[in-house]
Amino acid sequence: MQLFRIPVWKQAPFVRIVISLMIGILLQWYFSFSIFVLFFVGVFFIVNYFSFNFLSLSLKYKFRRAQTIFLLCIVAFFGSLITFNKDLQNRQNWYGNIYKDGDGLMLRIDEPIDSMAKNFRLKCSVKYVVQKNVHKPAVGSMIVYIEHNAQSLCMGDFIFINKSIHRIQNNGNPGSFNYKQYQAFQQIYHQVYLKKEECIKLNFHEINYFNEFIFSFQQSVVKNFQLFISHDKQTLGIAEALFIGYKKDLDQDIVQAYSNTGIVHIIAISGLHLGLLYIGINSLFNLIPLFKKSNWLKAISIIIFLWIFSFITGASASVLRSAVMFTCVIIGKALHRKATVYNSLAASAFLMLLYNPYFLWDVGFQLSYLAIIGIVWLQKPIQRLIFFKNKISRKIWEMISITIAAQIITFPICIYYFHQFPNYFLIANLICVPLSTIILFAEILLMIISPFNLLANTVGDCCFILIKQMNQFVLFVNQLPFSTIKNIGVDIFSTILLYIFIVICINSIINKNKNGLIFSLFISAFCILYNSYGKIKDQQQKKFIMYNTPHKMAIDFIFSNHYVYIGDKNINENKMLQQSRQYFHAFHPVLLINDWVNQTIKFNNKKIMIIDSTFRIERLIQSKTVDILIISNFRNKDLKEILSLIHTQLIIFDAANSLWKIAKWKKECSALHLQCFSIPDDGAIIYNLLNNTISTSKNLKQ
Repeated sequence: MQLFRIPVWKQAPFVRIVISLMIGILLQWYFSFSIFVLFFVGVFFIVNYFSFNFLSLSLKYKFRRAQTIFLLCIVAFFGSLITFNKDLQNRQNWYGNIYKDGDGLMLRIDEPIDSMAKNFRLKCSVKYVVQKNVHKPAVGSMIVYIEHNAQSLCMGDFIFINKSIHRIQNNGNPGSFNYKQYQAFQQIYHQVYLKKEECIKLNFHEINYFNEFIFSFQQSVVKNFQLFISHDKQTLGIAEALFIGYKKDLDQDIVQAYSNTGIVHIIAISGLHLGLLYIGINSLFNLIPLFKKSNWLKAISIIIFLWIFSFITGASASVLRSAVMFTCVIIGKALHRKATVYNSLAASAFLMLLYNPYFLWDVGFQLSYLAIIGIVWLQKPIQRLIFFKNKISRKIWEMISITIAAQIITFPICIYYFHQFPNYFLIANLICVPLSTIILFAEILLMIISPFNLLANTVGDCCFILIKQMNQFVLFVNQLPFSTIKNIGVDIFSTILLYIFIVICINSIINKNKNGLIFSLFISAFCILYNSYGKIKDQQQKKFIMYNTPHKMAIDFIFSNHYVYIGDKNINENKMLQQSRQYFHAFHPVLLINDWVNQTIKFNNKKIMIIDSTFRIERLIQSKTVDILIISNFRNKDLKEILSLIHTQLIIFDAANSLWKIAKWKKECSALHLQCFSIPDDGAIIYNLLNNTISTSKNLKQ
C-alpha cells in the first residue's frame, strides 16, 4: 500500500512565498515600474484578495485557489515594492537627484584605507551636496580614487571635493564582468578621480564603533598570524582567508589552484565555516547535561556563538546570509518539525531578500542555498546506496555523499559562471574539508591563547604545518592530468534545461516514477539538440572583434572556435579578453595569420588596414582601397591627407587614441559622409563577416 505523500510546497509554505517574492524582485529590476503603477497593481491584488471574505462558504471553497494566487501576487507586489524602495535613485534626497556640475560634495570615508596602495580607492557616503554655500543633506555612496596622499586619511574622516563626478560604466566588451550592474547592486552609481590637491580633508570625524571594532579585531588577527604562524605569503594568506575572510595577502596562484580543484569555498568565509562551527559547538554542547535537557537553551546558545563569529570575521554579506540561514534552520529543529528544513531555508532566504533584494543576483547567495538544498534532498538517498559495516568507512562515505549531493545541484550554475568543472573535487574535498576544520578550530584556539607566547607559538607552528600540507596537496591535485575540464560554454537557457533534467530525473529515480524518467530523457534530448545547434553556429561564425582596452589596441579575428589576436602582447592573456572569448566560444588561439603585409590584414575577403604610431604616409606609393580602416594611437591630428590616399567606407578609432582627437576625427568623418565608430564611446565593435553587420557590445546583453 502506497502511503499518501504530502507535497513539499504544503510541508513548506514559505517556499511558495519566497518564489513569489523573487518573481516580484525580478519584474521590478527588468521593467522598472513606477510607484504609481505599483500602487494601482498592489491595490488591485489586495482588494481582490480581501473581497473573498464577502463570499459564501461554498464560493470561498470553489475559488480557494484563486484566493491563494492573489495572496502570492500580493507577495510579488511587495517584492517589487521593496526593490523600488531599495533603489536610492528613486529617492528625492539621493545626491544624484540634487547634484549639478559645479556643485561640491561633502563625503565620509566608510572603509579602511590601504596605506600601501599606489592610489587610494575609497568608498564614501555622500552627506551633503554644496550648492552656492547651501548644504543640502543627501544620501548615497560613490567611489573616490585619490592619488597617494601626503596627508593621512582614515575611516570616518570627512573630505570635500569640487570636481565633476561621472557615471560608472562598463568597459563595453562582450561577455566581460558587468561592473556597472555589480556596483548598482551596492547602490553605487558614480565615481570620481582626484589629484591630491583636489581633496580637502575636513575637521570632522564620525566613528562607527561597530565597524571600528571589526576592523581592529581583523588587524589583531593579521598581526597574531604574522607573529605566530608565518610570514610565508601562501601560508599566511590562506590562514587569514580561512579565519576572517581577509584576502589582501592571498597568492593568486594558490587561489587559482583552490578554484581548479573545487574547494575555493574553503577560503571564502561562508556557510561552510558556520556549518563547521555549528557541528563543533553542537557536539560540544551534547556532552553537557544542561544543554541535553533543554533544546531551546542549546539552540539559543549556538545561535549566539554563530552570530558572534559572524561579526568578528567582518560581518560580510556572505557571512550574515549564512548566519540567517543557520538561525532559521536551528529554530526549525528546536521546534521538533522535521519537515521544516525547506521551510527554514525558504524563510531565511525570504528575510535576506526583504533586507536586500539584490542578494538574488549574488553568486554566493545562489550557491549557498543550492548546496544546502542538494544536501538536504540527496545526501540520505546517496548514502543509502552503499552500506559499510565499519564505522570509519561509514563516516567517510557520509562525507563523500554530502560532497556529491552538493556538487550535483551546484555544478550547472558553476559551469555557467566559471566555465569549468573540477574532476577531482571528491578527492580534494574529502581531504581538505576535514583538514580545514582542524585548522579553523586551531586558529580560534590560537586567538584565545595569543597572550601566552609559548603556547601560541606551539599552536601557530601546528597551523603552519597543516596549512602548508593542505596547500601542497591542492597544488599536487591541480597538476594531475585532466584535473579540470575548461572552456565549457553554456548559456542561461542551457543551465535552466539542465536543472529541469536533474530535478525531474532524480525525483523520478527516488520515487520510482517511470513516466517522469521518460520525460527527463526527452528534456535531455532537447538539451543535446539545443547545444548541438549552438555548436554548429559556433563552427560557422566569422567575426572581427575590436576590444575596449584603455590606451591599448586589442583585436581578435574569430573563426569557428579559434581566434587570432593582434595587439599589445601584455594584455593578450587579460582576464577581460578571456571572458569575451568565452562569450563567443572561441577557446583555441592560432598564432599565425595570413597576409600581414604593409599593415594590411586580409580576413574572409575583407581588407583591414591598421594605422598606428609607426605609420608613415610617405611610404604609401599609391592609393589603397580597404574595407575597414583602424586608427590606433595615431599622432597626426588631421585625417584628410590619409583619406586622400586610403579609401574606405568604415573607420574605427580605438581606445589608444586621445578622446579630443577622436571627437575631432568624428566631425571630419561626418563631413565626408563616412561611417565611423569610437571604441571609448561605443564599446567593443563586433563585425559579423557572414552577413556584413556591425554591432557594438553596448547593444548586447551582458
